[in-house]
Amino acid sequence: METVVIRCTGEDSTTFLQNQLTADIESISQEQWGFAGYCSAKGRLFATFAVFPIPEGFYLVTHASVVEAVVARFELFRMRSKVNFTVEHDCRMICEYSTRPQTLPESFAKYMRANISQPIKLGVVSQALVTSQLTAVEIDDENVLDQNLAVALSENGIAWVEQSMTERFLPQSLNLDLIGAVSFKKGCYPGQEIVARIRYRGKPKQRMIAAQLPASFEGVIGDAIDLGDDSDSRNATIVCRTYDSIQDRILMLATVPISALDLNLTQHAIADRISIKRIDLPYTVPTETVDGAA
Repeated sequence: METVVIRCTGEDSTTFLQNQLTADIESISQEQWGFAGYCSAKGRLFATFAVFPIPEGFYLVTHASVVEAVVARFELFRMRSKVNFTVEHDCRMICEYSTRPQTLPESFAKYMRANISQPIKLGVVSQALVTSQLTAVEIDDENVLDQNLAVALSENGIAWVEQSMTERFLPQSLNLDLIGAVSFKKGCYPGQEIVARIRYRGKPKQRMIAAQLPASFEGVIGDAIDLGDDSDSRNATIVCRTYDSIQDRILMLATVPISALDLNLTQHAIADRISIKRIDLPYTVPTETVDGAA
């Protein structure tokens, strides 16, 4: 998993992002990180972001495959706003997560931030600092940090949208409304009417689950997984996947129809008879009935 940091600065940066992203950007303090989505006018996600307020604006961390399109879209809507966007290639996001081995030097502690609803601390640091400090904890392979981040996000039901999956999901389909990444109280943003209508006048057709599979599983992002009855209406769609070398397993985030949330997935097998085991998320995924959702 490759992420990229976008630096958003300028006196209008807060207002601009508040009017573009799904989350209440103004409510994220300088000591916290938040999460947000970026939608089309039809309410479909172009991208998702980890959001870090900084004194001069914000760091927005997103999947590397969408960064060029995101910056181009920001520029399109910037108009007369006093805001600028720079891709920070010398920065990276790191995580601290209780279920993973401690891999961060103590000097990184001042960069780590908590989240109101998520048990993960994240931080943005320079690549030069990472390279210079990893010897302090005897890490020879920087990929360990990327894997720890990917595992932490997957186990906590936090999904990136990569380029091949843009405009396929509503925020509710990826549980953004369940992790504080959608505000239903602030003003308008692209797709806001559709996202709000699903909350107040309908129900989402899909929700996202986390699951683990054997390391031999070869499914890739975007693949459909039959959940047991050979019907497209019961298919899951892989949103994110990562290999966890510590437990020798594949971790997967996948959208499933609401009707499949009550399935005991351990009783089902998928391609090549590989078993799938659902993982409990730190938030409740509601099993509401579909009622005219978009």
